[in-house]
Amino acid sequence: MKLARRPLAYSLALFMLSSFLGSLWPRLAPYDAWLLVQLNSRGNAALDYAFLLITQLGSLPFWAAATAYLWLAGELRAAAYLALGLMLEEPFALISKLVAARPRPQLAIQDLRALQFESDFSLPSGHAQRTAYAALMPRLRHRARLYLLLLLGLVSFSRIYLGAHYPLDVLVGLLNGLAFNRLLRSLDLGPLEALMAKARGWVLAKL
Repeated sequence: MKLARRPLAYSLALFMLSSFLGSLWPRLAPYDAWLLVQLNSRGNAALDYAFLLITQLGSLPFWAAATAYLWLAGELRAAAYLALGLMLEEPFALISKLVAARPRPQLAIQDLRALQFESDFSLPSGHAQRTAYAALMPRLRHRARLYLLLLLGLVSFSRIYLGAHYPLDVLVGLLNGLAFNRLLRSLDLGPLEALMAKARGWVLAKL
């Protein structure tokens, strides 16, 4: 795959910025925790239920299913973009969490309204990361872009509202997602798109 230098440079700069901010979490923890409690404590049963549903729209199963749907529907450029993004950003998020080793808010803040329990580390937010690069995929119609950006905002806020992440976790996840968007734009996805087209033809022929 060929690389375009300018988007790749933007991607590396964003990764460096997100890594720097992530490294500050021990110093920013008191302020981060205060902001989390302020946003997490102002809820009600209706919002709890709504955000528990909304947050699923940033999950790995949701975006894997969206990728498969686009692939079967013949939207191969979008499917290739999402598929490669998932293959790259998921291991990156796992490694980043292990390196940062930041405990989840529900393990560090007493009396937090933790509505969704997670057992892994907290930094960065994988939901924000994958939804960010997906929402910024190229060649989207204006209305679809607006819907996806709205989804990105709701999913990102849901992680804080539910007590699953600190605000800094979400910010780092968003920066990582933007970095992956620039990285994917620097790559020639043509070979992957062609491979997915062949696989799609083979699957449809068997159905």
